[in-house]
Amino acid sequence: MSTDFGLPRRVAIVTGAARGLGAATAELFARFGAHVVACDIDGEALEESVSGLEGESHVAIACDLSRPGNCESLVAETLERHNRLDILVNVAGIIERLQLNEIDEADWTRTMDANAKSQFFLCRAAAEPMKRRGEPHEKLRPLARAAHHHRQRDRTGTRRYTHGKRQHG
Repeated sequence: MSTDFGLPRRVAIVTGAARGLGAATAELFARFGAHVVACDIDGEALEESVSGLEGESHVAIACDLSRPGNCESLVAETLERHNRLDILVNVAGIIERLQLNEIDEADWTRTMDANAKSQFFLCRAAAEPMKRRGEPHEKLRPLARAAHHHRQRDRTGTRRYTHGKRQHG
């Protein structure tokens, strides 16, 4: 039985890869031989995270994925560098621990842009190249369903995060 999870030579975009779950996902994929295209809005932390990955063909791309054009550019750059896209892992998101009465419209919009809008636009940008590779549409579902379970024991201020993630899971 193979223990590489079918990852060798696969090309994976991993968002939110500067820290936390995104960085851990990028590290795991790299360890099992995938070519990781790591993305995060925090370019400095992202460069540090990617520099520690096993292998040589990984790339760090800093951008704000709440802008549709940046999602399209990320996919285009991935295709330019690797000539394919096999896996998309949408981890990027915002968690701010604020009381309900502390959340203003700008906070809500920024959170929903990062947690829901970015996932939609990146999945849309990746769908056609992945479909051409023969990847079934089921593989385009964001890997954020765990957020729904977290919401069940929600702590103060995380509802905007989990709600945004759950909408597209």
